[in-house]
Amino acid sequence: MARTIDRRSSVQYNVHCMQQILSITEVRKKLSRLVADVAENDTTVVIVRDSMPEAVLLPYKRVFKQEEERETLWKLRFDRLLAQGKKVGAAWAKKRRLNLKALTEEELYDLVKKA
Repeated sequence: MARTIDRRSSVQYNVHCMQQILSITEVRKKLSRLVADVAENDTTVVIVRDSMPEAVLLPYKRVFKQEEERETLWKLRFDRLLAQGKKVGAAWAKKRRLNLKALTEEELYDLVKKA
């Protein structure tokens, strides 16, 4: 569950469960211990400067997982767009009574350029 905290009149940020919020000075003093805690307990540390969030200390495995999820999502979007493109291309070719399988790649590119 996220709770919004207003630190300055126009700036807000979310605070999530299992997060520590520490000043950059505190982080400097406890960095080694914080890194170990973040890695072992899958916690997050929000680092603030002048009461404003500046950075986040996250477990590497969580960042790695997020990157994998982003990559998977990108592939799904690409596949969906490619399928749509094939559908639109087939309709375009049908409308012009073109046999796409009979065309060479160069001929197809020329047709697309002229379209």
